[in-house]
Amino acid sequence: MLGVELPPAMKAEPEDYVLLPENFSAARLFAAALNQWRPGSDGRPIGLDYAACESAARGLRVKWKKEFWRLQAMEDAALAELRKTVSGSE
Repeated sequence: MLGVELPPAMKAEPEDYVLLPENFSAARLFAAALNQWRPGSDGRPIGLDYAACESAARGLRVKWKKEFWRLQAMEDAALAELRKTVSGSE
């Protein structure tokens, strides 16, 4: 699509995972913020746009101050996976 070929790792079927109940609100927030990545100068994501994420939290009625650190943990994990995919070191 649009002349962009995805790396094989991005085409793979997602693995199953366990979501602990205490992480449910943060996971909802992370899912709502998936299109809120800030690009770096090379176009690769460098982090989430926290202002947009806070707005999403209000819309979802998620307590921002309570869930922010969990969102950051998910952001860090996602960035680590994205870096692996880009560098080819899966």
